[in-house]
Amino acid sequence: MDLLTASWLFSSLFILLSLGLYTIITLYFAKKQRIVRKDFSYRPNVTIIVPVHNEESVIEKKLRNIIQTEYPAEKIDNVIVLDDNSTDGTLHKVNSFLRETICPFHLDAIKYRGLPGKVRAINWILPYIKTDIVVITDADSVWNKDSLVHLLTNFSNTQVGAVTGQIVIEKDTTSFSGSIESRYRDIFHIWRLGEANIDSVALLNGPLYAFRRVLISEINEKCLDDGYVAFEVRKKGFRATYEPNAIVYERASSTLGGEIRQKMRRAKRYISVLLLNRDLLGKEGRFGKFIYPSMIILHIVLPFVLYWFIFSSLFMTIRYPYLLLLSLVLIFPKIRALFLSFIINQTALVLCHFLPPISSWEPIKNLRPN
Repeated sequence: MDLLTASWLFSSLFILLSLGLYTIITLYFAKKQRIVRKDFSYRPNVTIIVPVHNEESVIEKKLRNIIQTEYPAEKIDNVIVLDDNSTDGTLHKVNSFLRETICPFHLDAIKYRGLPGKVRAINWILPYIKTDIVVITDADSVWNKDSLVHLLTNFSNTQVGAVTGQIVIEKDTTSFSGSIESRYRDIFHIWRLGEANIDSVALLNGPLYAFRRVLISEINEKCLDDGYVAFEVRKKGFRATYEPNAIVYERASSTLGGEIRQKMRRAKRYISVLLLNRDLLGKEGRFGKFIYPSMIILHIVLPFVLYWFIFSSLFMTIRYPYLLLLSLVLIFPKIRALFLSFIINQTALVLCHFLPPISSWEPIKNLRPN
């Protein structure tokens, strides 16, 4: 067996085993009864933070969505629209909304004027938060009326340090990237639900997550905030769990290029989380022995192995043309969408290594509705 064939076979097996085994194992645990026990009547006091940067087109819809929540208004200590150096009419929209709408709870629009960056803005406001539980939610996402109730009842379990909701991509028949992103979220859902039952999730969903304030004093500016919180909570002996009934809706970018650029920035920050927490390897139960090592393989090693596989496949199909028959599986729409989603995410994980350090928002065109 020559070197090309050997390397092609190795990369094929590596992809199948790393991706396939993790998905199969998490799927098995996802189907098991949840290990996190909770009191469905539990209603802790919370502060909701909505970080914004040039969200003029979506902020009013977001605020109306929050007001419509079924969570008791007397338990919402404050809703903070945290404006990070917006240059559009975001704050004007918020102030107009406050004048025209009766809010059942206290709502503040606070201007952060430090160096731009979502994490910097959150770090600046955290010392002023008085409630035990903090909810972070994106301005361009909306949740179901009962999502906050489902999310926060998990904190009745004293082992839970953070909770995240399930992202559902809003249907858009005109968006190619949206249909692809939906397939990716199907796998993400399996992984997070399985991880929650195995031990603790490796990543929270940025559009909606909550954490115990006492566990998070500051978020590393180079890291993805929802990834950093998940690891920090586990490092301190608590669990980050996944609540599939806390559904939050998000729009995918209307362009494939915009989707990839967004994923590249998230990927770079998440890799920073993985590298920053190397001391967790082999520790903290199944998280450090199985989930965390798997994240390193899937997010750092696998993307480069995949691209070697694609490169070597070009030569292998020339040598063995019958290998082209394998591509026939792509005639099935769901398999094709899943395959494209996988390629896009792995491409972002490769290209993110060439990005400079990121701390600001750097908004992408086409991520907001007109």
